[in-house]
Amino acid sequence: MTICAFTSGNGLAATGQLMVDKITTVSRRRLGACIGKLGRNDLQRLHQAAVVFLGLA
Repeated sequence: MTICAFTSGNGLAATGQLMVDKITTVSRRRLGACIGKLGRNDLQRLHQAAVVFLGLA
């Protein structure tokens, strides 16, 4: 299991986590309002974790 913990300053009230081994798709109709945004460093960490988990690295 690969977990990325996101840093503060992203708009979320608490520290968020993403389990990279639980990647799934979601219909645009099911998405609500934006509640936060990942910074460049967090997005880079997420991308690297996904690439490694999927065996693309």
